[in-house]
Amino acid sequence: MSAIAFILESGCCMELDEVKSFLRIDDSTEDELITGLMLASEEYLLGAGIEKDYKKEIYKLTVKMLISNWYENRNITDKKLQEVPYGLKNLIIQQQYKGV
Repeated sequence: MSAIAFILESGCCMELDEVKSFLRIDDSTEDELITGLMLASEEYLLGAGIEKDYKKEIYKLTVKMLISNWYENRNITDKKLQEVPYGLKNLIIQQQYKGV
């Protein structure tokens, strides 16, 4: 089963079109990549101690920002450039400590 099929069948997260709109992508050539980044962002946040909760807008924003960061910087190899941006880091920390 492809990542896209998994997303669609499980209803586990936001719609692909919502993420593509956030990324300003109109075509479908990179749907598999974006869907994989959607799943990876959930795993990343779960590993950071943040439970998946798409009812909360702050969680959805964090997922979209993680996806955007990874999508835009997928070819960068410099360690410093691979760090999570400051604003995104703050969203993650807030959810970890506040239980938002």
